[in-house]
Amino acid sequence: MSDLSQPAPATASEAAEYRPLSGLALTGFGLALFFALVLLVAAVVAFRSGAPLILHPSLLLIPALAAALCGLAWLRIVRSRGTQAGLRLAKLGLLITGLAIGAYLPWRVGKELAVQREAQTFADAWLDQLRQGGPHSLDSYIAFWQVLDPDRRDPRRPLDNPDYQQKLRDDPRRLQELQEYLKVRYAYGTAEKRVTLPRFLNQEVVQLVMRAGAQCQVKSTGMRSWDYRTAGLGGYLVELNYEITTPEGVFEAVVTVLGSHIENQPGRHWQTLLEGTALGPPEHWQLTPLGRNVLALRRDSREFVRDWVKKLSAGDLEAAFLDTRDACDRPLLRSLSRQVPVMALGSLATHDSAGPVLANLLFVFDRRSTLPTVMDNGSFLSGGLIQAEDMLAEPSLRPALLDSLRGLFHPGGRQPAPVLGVVLSEARLTSPWSKTMVRPGEERLLFMQPFSARVPPNLIAEGAIVVGTDEPELLQAIETPGEAAIDLPIGMRPLRWRIQSMDVHTGRIRADDE
Repeated sequence: MSDLSQPAPATASEAAEYRPLSGLALTGFGLALFFALVLLVAAVVAFRSGAPLILHPSLLLIPALAAALCGLAWLRIVRSRGTQAGLRLAKLGLLITGLAIGAYLPWRVGKELAVQREAQTFADAWLDQLRQGGPHSLDSYIAFWQVLDPDRRDPRRPLDNPDYQQKLRDDPRRLQELQEYLKVRYAYGTAEKRVTLPRFLNQEVVQLVMRAGAQCQVKSTGMRSWDYRTAGLGGYLVELNYEITTPEGVFEAVVTVLGSHIENQPGRHWQTLLEGTALGPPEHWQLTPLGRNVLALRRDSREFVRDWVKKLSAGDLEAAFLDTRDACDRPLLRSLSRQVPVMALGSLATHDSAGPVLANLLFVFDRRSTLPTVMDNGSFLSGGLIQAEDMLAEPSLRPALLDSLRGLFHPGGRQPAPVLGVVLSEARLTSPWSKTMVRPGEERLLFMQPFSARVPPNLIAEGAIVVGTDEPELLQAIETPGEAAIDLPIGMRPLRWRIQSMDVHTGRIRADDE
């Protein structure tokens, strides 16, 4: 008779010890599988759309986390001495992660290097084109052509074609026709709004490189970022870092280019985006002694121009007129302004003809507006300072713009008075300077201070007010600058400068958002 108290033998499954599945292994495997599926779907979409397979950098955190979890799970399972399950899942998760990353990263790195090389070659050539030419030269037009959307460039004028460029250099007539075409299409504002020739010529990087010319050295310092965009401006968007060295200093800059494909045309076509091209902040400028002196003179001359604009806008024509004369001549002109009223009253009884009598009567009753006429034969009042020979403006707009600007020098005219202001440029190098020979053995230093004038009802004129000085100390600060910064006492500012001219560069219809 068997012993009923003896326990029955356990089955095989009951004898096997239960081992819990590692949560780390399961989570790591799930993340690895999820990333592999995301990569597969993205590859299919990229293949069908023709876009490159570029994942957002944040997605790469998924395989990194999956690999970390699977590796940690493997380590814990081994150390558990058989008390935890899931080693195969951990190994499989690491394998999937390795295959996915191994397939994606080499392609990504190779694509990045290829895109960077293409973008770098284009941007280097564009900057070199700026170095070779001044404003309104063929080289400047070629550089401007390269900021336009490649799909909208006129195929009849392939400015990026070396053979066509040579034809323009050999035939001045063709070059003149090209200039007229660019003015009508890209300066008068009849066809293009986003990119215009005046905006290109006034861009700070363009001005800096073009102004330094052969003295400018450009060095690439690597790629800042790259991306592929499908909306709007589709293509590879690449930001490149540069170091621009001129006699005035070393300046950091970023040049943004866009490479896109055009239907039925081979290869990638590149363009420079002005809205993403700029100099670095002023605190990163490494100015030379010349650069420091130029910056001080630029600011000093701008303040003189701002004071002159205030006088002109307030109708103080005598003070505004005197600022257009050399400082050494102003005391004599002021004394003349005190003597003329007495002379005018005396001449009423001595002149036989009516002309001088009426002129002197006008001076007695309106001394403010007539004094410059007495001292300057009326050139100031007629707007003789305004220079507009090279003005880029639609011909129908020119008369209204110029008449309105001339009204600043002779209040009371029929044209509405414009609102004139000097463009502030503390953090920009947008006021060029130069030296000119006034007469044999006498030089003058000139600064071109940008201005903008709003002309009622809907026009805008832009240009530069040219201010000059022939003070020997200031010329010396430019020719042989010392290590010490130039001293510019504010009280001496009116004695240093004089207004030379008011150059009008562009005229256009004001946009609704301005």
